[in-house]
Amino acid sequence: MTHLLDRLLSGRLRDPDGSGMLSVPIRSIVIDRNLAKSAFDLIAPLDFGSHVFVISDPDTRQAMGESIVANLQSDLRVSEYVLPHLPHPDMDTVDLIMGQVTDPTITGIVSVGSGSICDLGKMVSHKLDLPYAVFGTAPSMNAYTSVNASITHHGHKKTLSASAARGVFLDLDVLAAAPRRLIASGFADSVCRSTTQTDWLAAHLILGKPYREAPFMLLRDEEDALVDRAGALIEGDIDAIGVLARTLVFSGLGMTICGGSDSASQGEHLVAHVIDMLGSSDWPLSYHGEQISVTTLACSALQERLYRDDAAPVISANEETEEDVVAVFGEELGRSCWNSFKGKMLSADAAAQANARLASDWPDIQLQLNQIMRPADQIRASLESVKAPTSPQDIGVPTAFYKDAIIKSRLIRDRFTCLDFAASAGILEKVAGEVVQV
Repeated sequence: MTHLLDRLLSGRLRDPDGSGMLSVPIRSIVIDRNLAKSAFDLIAPLDFGSHVFVISDPDTRQAMGESIVANLQSDLRVSEYVLPHLPHPDMDTVDLIMGQVTDPTITGIVSVGSGSICDLGKMVSHKLDLPYAVFGTAPSMNAYTSVNASITHHGHKKTLSASAARGVFLDLDVLAAAPRRLIASGFADSVCRSTTQTDWLAAHLILGKPYREAPFMLLRDEEDALVDRAGALIEGDIDAIGVLARTLVFSGLGMTICGGSDSASQGEHLVAHVIDMLGSSDWPLSYHGEQISVTTLACSALQERLYRDDAAPVISANEETEEDVVAVFGEELGRSCWNSFKGKMLSADAAAQANARLASDWPDIQLQLNQIMRPADQIRASLESVKAPTSPQDIGVPTAFYKDAIIKSRLIRDRFTCLDFAASAGILEKVAGEVVQV
């Protein structure tokens, strides 16, 4: 892995999708132990200037932030902002943090945390045009090395362009000490590679949408090793945590290479976004990866139904209207969703072309998709081995709501996923009903 990562960071890894070399804007990625004591040495080569602004929350400050601030203060001026417990990654919180960065001498942003804090730090640094680094405190998601931030704006969960980190530093001892739920969340965010890649490749093969192989080349070796070591993760095994950390790093780098989240976020993420967008604040807290654990199984079931049948699915032209989407999501949110959804609507001609392609190439298309799909039963077994949730009840989501979320989620984005193919084939509601009963 170190060899592969070094080649990527130095621009010496060949792009499987072209004739050149892959490149990413991240300068340094360190996965090791006792990193807090070396914080300044890690930051110093990254041209952060002399005054850094450190973002954490009470939990992540205790886990690592206090030690990092103490180490940095020996050589740098440090300003610190501690967010409330469990901060929400929305534009209001971005604005709140930016309101704290008032000293014009601040020259860099450092996040200490995982999902929400990482996304908030990336967005703040992007808006202020300041260099950014992150010290991860949990192996809970794959955004440490991505150029995207999942931010809620006016109720709509969006994947926004943000600043890539100059440095990503993951302390294995801190990651291993993270709550087991967060470790299981990171595992689920990795295992969803199967449904994500299948969705993206299917849209490419059937509809001619753009597709890249590079992100999955990075993950190929690590994913099998991760599934093999799944049971050791919840025991805090350092070697297993290292495999998970590398998998998450490579997944995020895949997004950076692609310039977007297509390689790591497809149908399973759309369903999770709807849970966030329309769910009740009275429900128990569920982490992003816990939601992905459940939604990955739903999309895996849809994909098996679509792509393991001898008969090719039938593609229909879209007939949805703006008012249909507004009726589901309300006036403001519905208009925002429609502006995205309409970008993937298929005309009658486009549907006819897709059906012609399926009629002539279905055996080859089916073979390519089945080669990259993990069986749903295998995904379920691996999730159970890390005690990740596998049903909507496990994350406190009512079954009726969850079924509706599966059905409605295709309406929020312009990505054509198994949700769209299943709706076109007339099986989405049936399979959604079956999924919630499992």
